[in-house]
Amino acid sequence: MKLEKKPNKTHIREIESWLIEEYNQTGMGFYHNWETIINGLSKGQVFCLLENNKAIGFILWRGSEKVITIDIATIKIDKRGKGLGRQMIKLFYDSFKFSDYMVIDLQCSPESSEKFWSSIGFKKYKIYSRQNTVKMFGLLSNTLKCTEQAFLASPSIELWDVEPFESDRVEPHWCWNVDMPTDSGKLFSAIIQPCNPDWRMRYVKSNGEIIDDKIKYFPNAEEILCEGFLIIENLPL
Repeated sequence: MKLEKKPNKTHIREIESWLIEEYNQTGMGFYHNWETIINGLSKGQVFCLLENNKAIGFILWRGSEKVITIDIATIKIDKRGKGLGRQMIKLFYDSFKFSDYMVIDLQCSPESSEKFWSSIGFKKYKIYSRQNTVKMFGLLSNTLKCTEQAFLASPSIELWDVEPFESDRVEPHWCWNVDMPTDSGKLFSAIIQPCNPDWRMRYVKSNGEIIDDKIKYFPNAEEILCEGFLIIENLPL
């Protein structure tokens, strides 16, 4: 089994053929996304799972700074139920193990695929949208674990899943005690959390100084907000 990062014309024809076959049989699948898939191929954003040099699955993805978004991940219909999807995602993970990407983001389509993604370690998260969508994420980097509450005597970060005006009587939903940064301020393990830029965050410095505001108003917001995620690799400010 191999994950091919540069599928050739034969592989592309094989993918198109079984996508058409699936659509004709079930009326479902991703053949209606074919133009998008071809566009991804032109950008090197389609990785193909090969078995005996034949394309039996593929992942369409895109990257932005530290976040990879999977748009499509599918296996040929007659090859499903054999653990091949799990193998494909593992190979995909491994291919970015030493990259600058830190998290993988996706929308479950169909929503029934949530069970599969959960089984391989992806976590569901809430987004604010008019659409009833299931969003999930998987980590490519070591992360700092949450604590039940922050210890204000040490550098700490608290995050609410509401705006500041809604949080007066609500405890923070996530807390991190940041007690082992290096001299440069770079954390040993990053803080990674799906977020809304309007959520409240409080950063307590080791000297007791407090910054408390919407995430998007933090002085370094451009550094710590990325594609719907809070990603902190260095102590703010």
